[in-house]
Amino acid sequence: MTDITQISGTTRVFAILADPIHHVQTPQAMNRLFSSMGLDQVLVPFHVSPSDLERVVNGLRGIKSLDGFIVTVPHKTAIVDLCDSVSEAAR
Repeated sequence: MTDITQISGTTRVFAILADPIHHVQTPQAMNRLFSSMGLDQVLVPFHVSPSDLERVVNGLRGIKSLDGFIVTVPHKTAIVDLCDSVSEAAR
């Protein structure tokens, strides 16, 4: 993918969840990488408050084009309880 206007029904989506979100720079870096590799993928930042995290994660489970998501401040600890499984290294 080289242009955001090329996002389609076949584009694979990744999300990053944070609160606040304005400081997050990972989407810009990853989207440049996806583009340079010719991948039809996009990383989208989402502003998710701690009180909404569980509801958002449960909603993300139903999105078939979503291949994964990243969590950052302040969700790094709370996300463990919402995972289907967690390795010892992640704990």
